[in-house]
Amino acid sequence: MIRAAEPADAAQLAALHVAAWRRGCHDILPAAVLTGVTIDRRARDWTRWLASPRTSTYVCEYDGRLLGFTSVGALRANGRPSRSLLGVRMLYVDPDSWRIGIGRALHERTVRAAREGGFTQIVLWVLTRNQRARAFYAALGFEPDRTRHGTLGGHPVDETRYCLGSGSARARLAALVD
Repeated sequence: MIRAAEPADAAQLAALHVAAWRRGCHDILPAAVLTGVTIDRRARDWTRWLASPRTSTYVCEYDGRLLGFTSVGALRANGRPSRSLLGVRMLYVDPDSWRIGIGRALHERTVRAAREGGFTQIVLWVLTRNQRARAFYAALGFEPDRTRHGTLGGHPVDETRYCLGSGSARARLAALVD
């Protein structure tokens, strides 16, 4: 079942987030960066994030256990929320539940949020070295359109932006939204 996240989900979201982050990036980021984010810290973050009116978080729940989540919100342009760009801030699935359709179901909920909000494009950033995530988004019809250099926990990283709804991807988004 996909549903809107609730404040009571913060602890489960934190544990899932940290587990998926560590497993998904274990060969991309140094161990010190991965272990620098604790479940306690993420639980505090999730309490704050769930209270924010700027984002919507949806969870996949089965038998009382959270198996994945996506967090989305309007991107900001010139200090104001964009009317056309919906940003996927996070999409994580419990590593023990990878490759069974949960990520795809969460993506479908994201597309529905785009339709409900009148957005015409969905964008997200992914670590360029995260080939598994990049293949997942490409299979959903996202196309890379730019890169950036930055740091994560003091470690240099490259990120690639993916977009669904621009260029040739626009027809795929329209088909999903209609």
